[in-house]
Amino acid sequence: MHSESSMSVRWCVTFGLSILCLIGCKDDDVEWERVNGNADSLFVQVTDAAEPAAEPLTIDLTPVIDRDNTLGTATVDPSVGPVGTEHQLEVEVSEDFEELVQRVTVKVTARGRGSEEWELQRDPAFIGTWGITVQSLGGPDEPTRDDEFNVRLWTPITDPAAEEE
Repeated sequence: MHSESSMSVRWCVTFGLSILCLIGCKDDDVEWERVNGNADSLFVQVTDAAEPAAEPLTIDLTPVIDRDNTLGTATVDPSVGPVGTEHQLEVEVSEDFEELVQRVTVKVTARGRGSEEWELQRDPAFIGTWGITVQSLGGPDEPTRDDEFNVRLWTPITDPAAEEE
């Protein structure tokens, strides 16, 4: 946990799905391999004043190996807002990759303020849909900044259940 002195901006995270306990938590015995590219990032502009509502921003998520394929999309809405804005991040994994992708995280980096990574929650009704709400915080007179939301798709490389058999 970061103290106020170690990080001047805190990100307040609330989960867009209410079924957190039912979908389970990441098993610490599982090793994970990232399946999408490092460049799969959305940039959110955090402003110092109320701006008109910005359109959602969407990117394609590309695999590490076959860059001609698309694993799915990531959308942040809104893509611009003042300090205190809640940004909805939704990841839609393509049907062909729903079984491969078993975990989704986002690493949020605020310029000059550090970074933090959070787990997205899977929608139990739609296996390929993942989501989280991230609120940008800061001081009232801060200059405009661009925060990076780096979306990370993961597949397990060890399966504790298989090892027990």
